[in-house]
Amino acid sequence: MMVETAKLWQVRLLGLTPALLTLIAVLLAAVPFGLPFFGPVVPSFAVMSVFYWTIFRPELMPGWAAFIMGLIQDALTGVPLGATSIILVLVQGICLSQRKVFVGKSFAIGWWGFVLMAGAAAAVSWAIASLYALHLHDPRPVVVQFVLTVAVYPAVAWFFGRVEIAVLRRVG
Repeated sequence: MMVETAKLWQVRLLGLTPALLTLIAVLLAAVPFGLPFFGPVVPSFAVMSVFYWTIFRPELMPGWAAFIMGLIQDALTGVPLGATSIILVLVQGICLSQRKVFVGKSFAIGWWGFVLMAGAAAAVSWAIASLYALHLHDPRPVVVQFVLTVAVYPAVAWFFGRVEIAVLRRVG
């Protein structure tokens, strides 16, 4: 009985891995790197994480987790509370509905899907910021952020894949 309880807790803790990695991604986005003008164009690590885990382990990346991660990121970065939550919940929902398109396909297909999702997330982010400010923001920082996000995604996906193999396959 005691061993079964310990095993159950181990499975539950291992199941938190995607949420913890997403939290680390959120914290990474909020770290001041000391580079001028880098803050507005930091790659969207949270979008990468929500996309990856919703495609490959959807049971471990529910919409409420994406929502909470967005709230945390907003609180840390000074973005209007809920803006990132909207984006991450949209990413999670769209990925969940389209995951059959990506599962079992080549990385190139998945990356193309990510490009489309990251582009949509960037556009929604720009629109929310413009609506909040009641004027059109300069889209260049959002475009640079999008390009950096797309460029960094393969390395992040590779890392998440290694984590999934090493840790999450134990969960089942």
